[in-house]
Amino acid sequence: MTDCDGVCDAVVPDLPEDYGLLCYSEANVCGEVAEGTYQCDGSCDAVIPDLPDGYGDVCYSSANSCDDMSEGTINCDSACTVEIPAEREDWNVSCTSEANACGSVNYGFTDCNGNCTAEKPADSDQDGDGVVDCNDNCPSVANPDQFDGNHNGLGDACDPLSVSSGGGGSSGGGSSGFVCTVDWSCGDWSECGKDSIQSRSCQNIGTCPDSWSTPAMNRSCTYVAPAGASEGSSSCLSDWSCSDWGNCSSDGTQSRVCVDSNNCEIPTDKPLESQQCTYVSPHEESSASQITGFSVSNLFHVPRLKPLPSGSILSALVIIALLIAGFISPLLYRKF
Repeated sequence: MTDCDGVCDAVVPDLPEDYGLLCYSEANVCGEVAEGTYQCDGSCDAVIPDLPDGYGDVCYSSANSCDDMSEGTINCDSACTVEIPAEREDWNVSCTSEANACGSVNYGFTDCNGNCTAEKPADSDQDGDGVVDCNDNCPSVANPDQFDGNHNGLGDACDPLSVSSGGGGSSGGGSSGFVCTVDWSCGDWSECGKDSIQSRSCQNIGTCPDSWSTPAMNRSCTYVAPAGASEGSSSCLSDWSCSDWGNCSSDGTQSRVCVDSNNCEIPTDKPLESQQCTYVSPHEESSASQITGFSVSNLFHVPRLKPLPSGSILSALVIIALLIAGFISPLLYRKF
């Protein structure tokens, strides 16, 4: 109120201590807050933020290759909480069907349900006799009993050589009306081998099975050895090449090496590789080069010859020839 001097005695009230300062709202479930300031009553004017549109609503992931999806909810960033489901481990993997009675299978891929897309092949029974072709001994002629009188693998219903039909020859027809032609083309016989067997190759160019009237492809023969080989000897003829004879050794033998260039398993007419000889010692060779009382070199008045190799028979023969010539030459000179 106004006092005696006309001044109001009321004092301006103090503002709240944190008035106007920055403050934040409470966080929503996503942790988001709003910014504001403290008011005169000390409260913050910031309001809790609204959640994203659709928050918590049901949502679905994108579909994988098999159209599988996952279920989730919208989260704080407005995205669905689920991811695309993983593919099956065996999806699109190659697989085979179950085998039929003949063991045949089909090929496919594993589908989204884990099943193989390949279907089991049907059992083929072209003659409709209830026996699948792979087990039917007459696949084109109905024979439910599969009777095979001669046990050659063909049912009598289609075997022209069967017991029941009495068929035979180059062509035939059984009670079923089955007809085929036996026709073989054979090459020339080979040369007769050392085992007295010769052979040839034959090809079935007819319409009958290979087991019918098959011609002989091997036969006995008389082996004739090649020219130059004695009767009963190996067809391989040795071709020998020998080295020179070696020096005569002290035991009175000398040797050489002979090789068969044809490398026959059983060599024939192999030359001798060892023979007897007359051994001449080095001392005997040197004494034979002189005659008592004179020297061959002095007789002819020629330069001294180089000694021949020790142990050589040829050396001794040359010395003897020179001695003979030394005796004959003076006689001829006096005569003429």
